[in-house]
Amino acid sequence: MLLFYAILIVALDFYVFFALRGSSIPFAKKIWFGWLWWGYSIMLLIGLFTALRSDFPFAYRSGIVITFIITTMCKFSYGLVLVTDDIRRGGVWISRFLFPKKEKETPSPQLIGDKQRHVITRSDFLLKSGLVVASLPFFGLSWGVISGAYDYRIRWQKLYLPNLPQTFHGMTIAQISDVHSGSFYNKKAVSGGIELLMGEKPDMIFFTGDLVNHLASEM
Repeated sequence: MLLFYAILIVALDFYVFFALRGSSIPFAKKIWFGWLWWGYSIMLLIGLFTALRSDFPFAYRSGIVITFIITTMCKFSYGLVLVTDDIRRGGVWISRFLFPKKEKETPSPQLIGDKQRHVITRSDFLLKSGLVVASLPFFGLSWGVISGAYDYRIRWQKLYLPNLPQTFHGMTIAQISDVHSGSFYNKKAVSGGIELLMGEKPDMIFFTGDLVNHLASEM
């Protein structure tokens, strides 16, 4: 599966890269952009394989995997914009093929040149606006990783159960889920979350799913 996903990512890399190359975005045509794009992509894939099959410190492996996920989400978001533009252009091509229009009188080259300086094509607009769309997962996921991983909060909720026996009235239940312990590498921060939970002095604690990512040893 890892190899299968790697092939998909490389295919997505080619699709996005050559779309950028064919656009009017200035930096995408530079030689350094090609070296930077493929160098980063290759290093990230090598890092991913290494992180999943080595005994490197967990913090380093987590950093590589998180970087890979964020990068892939950004490229995938941009790829959706490209697919939208390709579908639009395909529809235009089919429409022109099935319903050809008569050629209009061609304006003078001077008028064409003046007009082209001030007009942006739909494709260029989508390609450039797609960069903004692709940046949204980067900022959103990065902020979530940096600020949200250890942003523990307690939410209180009173439960009203119509047939609850009197013995259970006033019982305090703590519920915590989706721990995904394999995603944590800051033990001190995790301890702070545990202290926050235990500070409520619950009568019972329920763990309701997804304690680990892969292995029980993560706990």
